[in-house]
Amino acid sequence: MSQTVESRAESAGSGPLQAWWNLFDGCTHINELTAREHATTLGVIQRLRLVPGQSMEATITDGTGKLRAVWTEVEVMGGLELGRGLRLQGTVCTDGDVPVMRNPTWCLVRDPYACSELKG
Repeated sequence: MSQTVESRAESAGSGPLQAWWNLFDGCTHINELTAREHATTLGVIQRLRLVPGQSMEATITDGTGKLRAVWTEVEVMGGLELGRGLRLQGTVCTDGDVPVMRNPTWCLVRDPYACSELKG
C-alpha cells in the first residue's frame, strides 16, 4: 500500500517561484529538459509518494512544468517535505508526457517561500 501527500505550489512561470529559481545557477527549467540527457534542475516538492519496500517518489515543480524523481529500494529520505526546495541531477527519461529522473542525486536548497531576497 502506497502513501501519497500533496501540496499546492505556484503554477505560473513568474512571481515568487520564478524569482526564487533565478537565485540558482546551472539549472535547466523542467519544460526545457530533454529525454536521455543528463541535467540539473530544481523545484518545489509538490507531491511525495512512498511505496514501502519499493520506491520513494517526489514530484517537483518550477512553474514551467512538473518532474517526478523516483528512488528505488529507499524507505526514508530525511528532509524531504512538501514545499521544500529540491535540486536534482540525473538522466531524464519520460513517462508519457512527464519527465522522470530515476535515482537522481539530490540536495535540499533554501525554501522558496522563506527567502529574504524575495520579500518586498
